[in-house]
This record gives sequence, structure tokens and C-alpha cells, in this order.
Amino acid sequence: MGNDDLLEQVKTSAHQSTSYGSIPHTKDSSSLCEYITDPSHWPFHGISLLMVSFIYFSSYVCVESQGGLEVPIIKVMNIDTTRYSLLLVAFSSPNVLFCLVGGVIVDRALGHKLSLILVVAMTGVGQFLMGLGAFLDHFWLMIVGRMFIGVGNEMTDVVSVALASKKQNATFRMSLYYTAAKLGGSSSLAVSQYIYEQLRFIENPSYRLGSTLLVGVMLMMMAFVISIILFFLDMKEEKVIKRERQKISMIRWNEIKNFPMSFWICVAEVSIFCGGVIVFTAIGQDFYTKKYSLTPFESGAANSLVFLATIAVAPIIGCLINRLGRHSFCSVVGMLAALSAHLTILCSSNSFYIPYLASTVYSVSYALIMPSLYTIPCLLIQPNKMATAYGFIHSGINLYVAVMSVISVYYPTVPGSYVPLVFVPGLFGWVYEELYSDVLHRITSHGYILVGVDLHYPGYGTSSDDDATLLKLIDWLIADLNDKELTLHGDPGVKADWTLLGLMGHSAGNDNILKVIERNETLAKAVSFIEPMSYSFEKELSYSLPSLCYGTQYSEENPKCIYADFDYRHFYNKLHCPRIQMSAVEYGHCDILNDSGWELCHVSHSCKTNTTNDRVLYHRFISGLITGFFGYYLQDSPPLLSYLTNLTNIPVALENFKYDIKC
Repeated sequence: MGNDDLLEQVKTSAHQSTSYGSIPHTKDSSSLCEYITDPSHWPFHGISLLMVSFIYFSSYVCVESQGGLEVPIIKVMNIDTTRYSLLLVAFSSPNVLFCLVGGVIVDRALGHKLSLILVVAMTGVGQFLMGLGAFLDHFWLMIVGRMFIGVGNEMTDVVSVALASKKQNATFRMSLYYTAAKLGGSSSLAVSQYIYEQLRFIENPSYRLGSTLLVGVMLMMMAFVISIILFFLDMKEEKVIKRERQKISMIRWNEIKNFPMSFWICVAEVSIFCGGVIVFTAIGQDFYTKKYSLTPFESGAANSLVFLATIAVAPIIGCLINRLGRHSFCSVVGMLAALSAHLTILCSSNSFYIPYLASTVYSVSYALIMPSLYTIPCLLIQPNKMATAYGFIHSGINLYVAVMSVISVYYPTVPGSYVPLVFVPGLFGWVYEELYSDVLHRITSHGYILVGVDLHYPGYGTSSDDDATLLKLIDWLIADLNDKELTLHGDPGVKADWTLLGLMGHSAGNDNILKVIERNETLAKAVSFIEPMSYSFEKELSYSLPSLCYGTQYSEENPKCIYADFDYRHFYNKLHCPRIQMSAVEYGHCDILNDSGWELCHVSHSCKTNTTNDRVLYHRFISGLITGFFGYYLQDSPPLLSYLTNLTNIPVALENFKYDIKC
């Protein structure tokens, strides 16, 4: 059978009757059990449909447990909203690549049935790690768990859609799947907080949070058993199908380029819309609590309304679209409804009913778009390429979610004009700036606006253009945010004075900072090099720039993260007056990170660490050192100089301490 004939068969089958039992009847049913398990009768398809729906329900309970428990997670794990956002990053970022590769692997190697068992198990393992991380008070373990949940959930969707596309009534089937998914998601958003509060008899808050998260593990255990049952049910159905349908060859990489342009347009639209919904619900509870003064339970209930209409209406819309078509028209109406929801929040007052109204409108949008836009590829792509096609779609969704947070801005709550600082994290910007949030918040509390830049979020910058990207980003900040006020929970009044820009980096992130100031020597008024590392700093700067060159003792001891010939002393020697050099004794390269980042560094032995030092004291010291340096040189505050040059004012032991400030 040629490709054109096969594609025409796929398109035709998608519009056939919604009745089950399209497979020819092969024998009379002699018992109720045989009747139910016979692929030629409707109960067989109804049972398998309910089973897949339960898998979707369970998986999305795990996915949305983060949003439903946002306030307890932040409080119990002792983190801020910036570090909390790492859970969203961990969910989305790996899937940018994994969904692309995973879809091809499913089509070419594992097959749909076996893949479903594996990805369901992965989601369950991820939820277990989330709960274990709460029990042990290890936030980094919760991040690892979210990575497993992200990959497992996204690939569950990819595999299930590929299975549904081979059957009759694909649009109706997927509508039911997503009804179950959003029923699970909304239940988790609305009930997780309630379950946590009802477990108050568990006195240890970490154990209470972990116990709440383990509810999802029990559901995934049942979903795993169901996936095994589906494996055998689908095998039985294939025995009937293979007597009539020619076997379709597996997809090859070079066939992807033949996907029609309409498919790629669909990928872009689904990525933007679904990515927006994910971000909207992930931060919605905390946003509603702070802006509209709702209780955690009320904000969770309002946030769950995003999926309400999907639960009630999506199956009906899916059935109508399956019979009548009109995919594109419903997609456009849904997009307009989503836009109106965002405008409602943007232009509204702080009235308590606004979250409920906006979420309801958003739910109508979701109910229209998911049965229409998301199922269009089933009409465009052949069944043997379906996992690959939806792998591209989910990769696009996660790419959109990931690049939503290329920069994070920390700023004071008191209205006024403040000095802006731009920070590039370690490993040439590959380390997420959220891992430094404790120190960055402390710097902000001293009266600074701080912009943290993640140069290597998926799809944003590469190793060959990251310096140009950073320079363009800073130029954009200066051009577009100059004379504009930042707002906090609707209250304006925080403004950046970009004529006093300071730059700072950690580790190899200072290499990016260095190359930026080499390209534009008038860009920054002062630079703080924290534990710098650069192989490219060979020539002395030709101009004077106030510089702080700071290192740590353990960063250059095995296992080394910094090498002596390229460290803070090397930077100091290549710079001109005014310049300050110092190194903290018995502290290491990872001590500047939050607890989760430090634990990961400690467990992996990436850099030398010491568990006996007071890292809270160190964070106070390093943030005070940085603010003292910028305060003296950017805010003309002479008293701050003593905190840079007088050892009695410095709370940690130093070595290699010297300065050259009398220029």
C-alpha cells in the first residue's frame, strides 16, 4: 500500500461512525466473559477506554500535586517561590529533548504497549521520590522526582494518543482521556491542601507533606497494574486486526521532514496554549493568595476551575467534532476565550471574584481547544508515525514552559529608585540562578534590583552565542525597562537606575561577564567576580573598572572546581585600580548555593564541601560583602569601605587579602 493511499485511509477512518464493534465478528459469544473480552463487541472498547482514562487521572493527580501543595511545600521545605519554580523547571526541561527522542523510540523500538507500562512506572517512581524528599527534608530529591514525573507523564500522553489514533473515534477517545486527566488535575489542585490540613495529627510537617504526596503513589500502583492488563487486551485486539490490515513499516528519521506544514503550525499553536495553561496553574494558587488575599484553600479552589468545563463539556464537544468536524473553528474560539481570561486578570481590580471568573473563562477555552486543535494531527499523520508526531508537540509545550523563565527579577518592596545588578550563575550560565536565590534575596533586601539570567534554558542560547545573547539581554533591559516601574502584587513604585548598572557572576559565569565588559567597556560601573574561573582572560583590561575578586579555600582543593592559574588572583592581576582581592578560609565553591544545590554538590562530590561550617552565616557574609562593594562604588557610601578593607568587620577568616583602591 502506498503512503498516499494509507494517509487517505487514515483520514477517512477518522470521520467514520462513532459506534464500537467496527472489527468484524469472528465467533459467537458463549459466555459473558467472552463477550466482554471479545474485540468485536463494544464492552471490550469501553473497558479499555475506562482503563486508559484511569491512567490519565492518576498521572495528572501526581502532576498537579505540586500546584495544590505550593504553600505547604514552600513553608515545610523552607524555600522561596523562586526555588519552588525549580520543580516546574525540572518537570519541563528534560522533556524538550526526551519527547523528541522518546517518540521515535516508541515508534521504532519499544512499541506502544510496552512503552505505556514503562512510562506509567516512571511516573509512580517520580511521585515516590517526591514524597521521600519531603520525608527526608531533601528538596533536591523532590526535584529529581519531578523530573521522573515530567518524563513519565508526557510520554504517557504521547503513547496513549498513538494507541488511540489506530482506533475508531480518535477525537472522542482523546476527549475522554483529557477529561479524566483534568479531573485528576483539578482534584489534586483542590483537595491536596485539604488532605494536608486533615493530616494535622502527624506533628512533623515533613512527614505530613510526604504522606500527602504518597496518595499519588497508591494511585500510580493501580495504574501500573491496569497498564499491564491493557498490554494483553491490545495484543488480543491486534490478532483480529492483523488478519485484515497490512502491517505498516516503522518510521525513519528522514520521513519526519515530510510532515505537512499544517502539522508544524498545529505544533506551534498547541505549544503556546498548553504551555500557557501549565504556567498559569503552576503559579496561580500563590498569585491568587497574594494579590486577591484569598486563603490557600480558596485560591486552590479558584485555580482548579481552569479544568472544570473540560471535565463537564469536553466529551460532548469531542463527540460532536468527531462527527461534524470544525476543528479549526473551535480552536479559534478557544484561543479568543483564553486571551479574554488573561485580559481579565491584567485589567481587573483586586476583587475577590476575579480569580473565579478568569479561571472559569479559561476552562471554557480549554474545553474547546483540547478536543479540536490537539487532535488535528490524527487527521494529518499516519498511525505508525503518531508517537513521533506527538513527541514533537510535547517537546514544543515543554520548550515554551522552560523559556518562560529565562530571567528572574528580585526587587525590594519599598517604592523608590534602586541600583540594578545583573547576575550570571556558574558553569557559563548553565547552573540555574534559582539555586542562588537565598543569597540573591539577601542582596535585594539591602536595596538593589537584581536580575538573574539563565543563559542556557532549553532553546535559549548556545555555547557559541551566549556572550552575545547576554549583551543583547542587558541592552534590552536598559532600553525597554528604563524609566519604567516594576510592580509587586499590583503596587507600583520600584524603579531601576540603569546608569548605575553593576555586573556579578559566579564561577565560570564570570567568563561571560568578562567578555561582555570587553565588548562594551562603558556598560557597567562596577563588577563583582565571585569565585571566578576563566581560560580566556589573557590580556589586561585597558581601562579602570572597580572590581571585587573573591575566592574560597576549598574551591581549589580536590575535588577542584577552580584552578589556581585562572582564579580570583589571576583576575586581580589582570585588572587595574580600584580592585579588591580576598578568599574565605574553610569554605567551598558550593557554599553560596541554596540547600538543594549544596546537597547535590556534596553528594556528587563535584566540589570539596565541609559540613561543619555555618552556611547561614556565610550567606549573610557574602551578600553583605557584595552589597558593601556595590554600595561604596555605585551609591557613594564611604562608611561601607570598612566592611571591605577592615578585617575586624568581616565575620569569616580570610587569606590572600589585599586591595588597591587609591587610584
